[in-house]
Amino acid sequence: MRIISTRTHARLDYMYGILLINAPWIFRFNDGTVAEWLPVLMGVAMIFLSLFTHYEGGVFRAISFKTHLLLDITGGLILMAAPWLFRFSHEVFLPHLVLGVFPVVVSLVTKTVPYNRRIAYSVW
Repeated sequence: MRIISTRTHARLDYMYGILLINAPWIFRFNDGTVAEWLPVLMGVAMIFLSLFTHYEGGVFRAISFKTHLLLDITGGLILMAAPWLFRFSHEVFLPHLVLGVFPVVVSLVTKTVPYNRRIAYSVW
């Protein structure tokens, strides 16, 4: 069931990007390793992806929203697996796991067509 609007998804994207950038300091794993820099880089990538997505939060609108959702899911899966892929699970894993689940779940429950386009395409 898709219950999140594209407008809400856009807002969540920017907040999530900011959270990822700050996660190493919020959750205290800012030790200069890949465990720290991966969420920071993914947060920056999330903000750039949002800026270039064709939805209410996009500025340049070069990437389709369906592609955006696919990249959200892919990034979330990578973030969830990162502690084991990059072998830092013995130091920290829970923030990466939880922060990786979020974009996957949100993407799976987000509507794929903006509200104003659904009205334009509906049959009277």
